[in-house]
Amino acid sequence: MTTSTCTHDRGGNAVVLQGGLSTTDRVMTRSVAEAARSAPAAQEPPRAVDLLLDGLAVRLTDGYVAAAPLLGRALQEYLREDEAGLADPRWHYLTHRVCLDLFDRAAGKVLVARQIETLRAAGELNVLPAALYQYAGLCITDGLFSQATGLVVEAEAIMAATGATPLASIRPYLAAYRGQEALCRTLVQSAIDEATVRGQGGEVTVALVAKAILHNSLGQYGEALEACAAAAQFDDTGYYGYVLVEMIEAATRCGEGQIAADALARLTQRAEASRTDTALGLAARSAALVAGDDPSAEAHYQLAISLLEHGYALYAVRTRLVYGEWLRRVRRRRDARVELRIAYDSFAAMGVEGFADRARRELTVAGETVNTGPAGRAVELTAQESHIAQLARSGHTTSEIAGQLFLSPRTVEWHLSRIFAKLGIASRRDLRNVDFDSAP
Repeated sequence: MTTSTCTHDRGGNAVVLQGGLSTTDRVMTRSVAEAARSAPAAQEPPRAVDLLLDGLAVRLTDGYVAAAPLLGRALQEYLREDEAGLADPRWHYLTHRVCLDLFDRAAGKVLVARQIETLRAAGELNVLPAALYQYAGLCITDGLFSQATGLVVEAEAIMAATGATPLASIRPYLAAYRGQEALCRTLVQSAIDEATVRGQGGEVTVALVAKAILHNSLGQYGEALEACAAAAQFDDTGYYGYVLVEMIEAATRCGEGQIAADALARLTQRAEASRTDTALGLAARSAALVAGDDPSAEAHYQLAISLLEHGYALYAVRTRLVYGEWLRRVRRRRDARVELRIAYDSFAAMGVEGFADRARRELTVAGETVNTGPAGRAVELTAQESHIAQLARSGHTTSEIAGQLFLSPRTVEWHLSRIFAKLGIASRRDLRNVDFDSAP
């Protein structure tokens, strides 16, 4: 059987499978999923998207553990179709959520990069911004903030030109990792308010995760746990696992051992079902946190680092931070300084201010003096200037940049002259020596 036999509106069905905000929305979602599963079998071999919808229906009716193997196989089939040029890129929003749900970073990056290329070539301006936002989110978790900002600027320029309303949850996510407390608080509340009006439950969850990240970075664990508790009310496809990660860190720091243990049990079930390195690494990290000062924690930390170091950069560095904190607490100060120094240097280089300050404080307690000069470039470009500069460095002409950002060529040239003045350079060729985030 395939979900597509249940309804002609396949896009609408996919949206319903993402879930809404209210209890009524969730009941309706489950009812649709149950109806889809009881529909007669399709007469033709199902496409990958049919298999994905079937997997999502199972996820809603039978839970994550039952659905993960189905979703994993469907995702691999979709990757094959996409590589062969047979997949419809308008379905990539759904596949992106599945990639997040399975903690499959590699598949997510491949699909969204292909989607952006395809949509740009086809001029699909109504769909392109969503893909740009997705890529921006992946870049943030990789610590590539300048690249993420450029993608957001491009998405917002397109949406302004087409009259669409930008998604509000990506900017608080970026502000959270940058440690911009006042800005992040404002953006989180704005994103929640806007998403609530539209009934976009997933956007509310992303904003709450951003809030939890901010407070975990600043050591405000009670507020982080409060945000996680609100986000954990609904099992949003793609986001719930990351809620659990933040919840476990916050709960262990608040002395809420039972909350942390319960969340770890749920995260471990998901990791064992998905079997991706990121999922297993985050579960190992979380198990180490729940173990507290017990010697068994060390093996979990080391396993987590080995699994995460080739995945999302920020999770790997955050794991080194909590490992360093653990080493200091068990009086292994020399070992602690090694891990904390790696964490601090990495955070400072990325511009992850909140976590960098947390690592600096730990280093100081561990007996090492840290120079706290300004991290990153001395010259600050605006988000739009940074994006234009990176496009120019990549070889795009003025006309190409203007078309991509919906600006006039004269406006692009004006921005470039300001960029050159700020950076103290004379030409596009000199942009090659500017320390922007490297491409993924």
